[in-house]
Amino acid sequence: DIITAEGLGFVKLAYFHFHKDQLFQIYIKISEDKIGYYLLLKSLTQKYGNPSDLKPKKAFWINDKVKIAIEKPCIIKYQYLPVWNELVSKDATSDTLMNKLREDFLKNF
Repeated sequence: DIITAEGLGFVKLAYFHFHKDQLFQIYIKISEDKIGYYLLLKSLTQKYGNPSDLKPKKAFWINDKVKIAIEKPCIIKYQYLPVWNELVSKDATSDTLMNKLREDFLKNF
């Protein structure tokens, strides 16, 4: 299931993905004119240390339970890995999982 919420202020839009009533993914589109990608990068680096991977248009931090990613223009993604990995292992590839998530989103839209 997916819950979509329009934001006010700093958040433009957010998606909350659930599997068996457990939240496992959050996608947040931030208002670029209020908080930019580099401000997010600086803030998360101060909080969590250097990213596990850093590229010009995206960065992420990962541990055994959680992956937090930021992408340009100004998007934050959160994944709870135990549920994510369970879904990926069931579907063999993340492309298959993405197709299922897309279908669920369109069904609930």
